Amino acid sequence: MNLHSRHVWITGASSGIGEALAYECSRRGARLVLSSRREDALREVRERCVRPDDHAIQTLDLAEPESLRQAAETVQSDVGPPLRSSYAASKHALHGWFDSLRAEAHDDGIGVTLVCPGFVKTNVVSNALYPDGTPLGEEAEEKGIPPRQCATAIADAIEQETPEFTIGGWETMAAHLNRFLPGLFRRMIRQYYGA
Repeated sequence: MNLHSRHVWITGASSGIGEALAYECSRRGARLVLSSRREDALREVRERCVRPDDHAIQTLDLAEPESLRQAAETVQSDVGPPLRSSYAASKHALHGWFDSLRAEAHDDGIGVTLVCPGFVKTNVVSNALYPDGTPLGEEAEEKGIPPRQCATAIADAIEQETPEFTIGGWETMAAHLNRFLPGLFRRMIRQYYGA
């Protein structure tokens, strides 16, 4: 799927991976819906995108049900009513929701790519904590990839119509290990954290 003239909705677009992805997708000719909690930051990102007037802003706080409802209504008016997306979200979290949304939107020419990033050099990584509350700090920063590298790879995955895309360093292997060898993965995690 070529991104030129396509609509791309980016959550978390005010900083980090989302911000870098906004610039990359706008450079490739996409029309964007930029979402995050901070409208002022979204406006700044939109102004730095190629053709800023082609892009919309939709404030969204994933922790607030009312914000999600309003965003869904806005998207529904543009895309059409969902079939079972909400049900899948409540039962299978994001993976299930993205799988359903992908199937529902396919005939309308809408592609859905679930991105599962590992360490990326963003504020999220800088402020990340281990389960015991200690900061990941320099370890996460050193292992992280730059947001622009991540955004380029994500945009490539979208254009290749990749349904689910994992990017990062060594830590992304954990996602694959958990998927194919869950018992081994759980043992390794317990051992790593001394549990």
